[in-house]
Order: sequence, then structure tokens, then C-alpha cells
Amino acid sequence: MKNKIMEFLKDIVGELSFSIRCLCGKPTPMKRLVIVLTMCSVLGIAFIYTFITSIYGIARNDAEKEFLELQHIKQIDLKNDSIMSNKNDIPKDTIRWEKVK
Repeated sequence: MKNKIMEFLKDIVGELSFSIRCLCGKPTPMKRLVIVLTMCSVLGIAFIYTFITSIYGIARNDAEKEFLELQHIKQIDLKNDSIMSNKNDIPKDTIRWEKVK
């Protein structure tokens, strides 16, 4: 199994090398430089994308954990008599505005 994988990888490398040679002929030093710089920039962009995506994923997971930890707080139970259901329901210990005039 290991030998088959190694042979397959050698075939892929050989095909890639052959296609580059057919495309460029025998590359001049300038063509080699362009090929190397292009490959480096593509790999560099892929690395930066992977790095930023992984940092974003870590931060998102931390934020979700923090949100879940804060979610365990329950709502405070309010007494029904402390909420006025009607505007005419004024507590007895308050002075009405009409009496102040």
C-alpha cells in the first residue's frame, strides 16, 4: 500500500514537472523567478487566509462559551402588586395632583 502511494506521488510530480516544461520550455532564470514568486505568493495568501480563519474561529468559540456561561442567570420574579395594571390604580400613600392644586 505504501509503495502504491509513493508511486502515485512520483507520477503526479513527474506529470507536473512535464507540464511545466512543456509550458515554459527550458525556463530561463527570469521565468524560474516568476514561477517561484507566483507559487510563493499563492502559498502565502493561503497561509494568511488559514491563519486568520483559525484565529476568528477561536475567538468565536470563546465568545460562545462566555455567552453560554452568562445565560444561566434567571429572570427575577416580580410581585404582581408592584406593577400597576391600570393608570387609575394609584397607591393609597401618594397624593393626587388634584388635591395639590
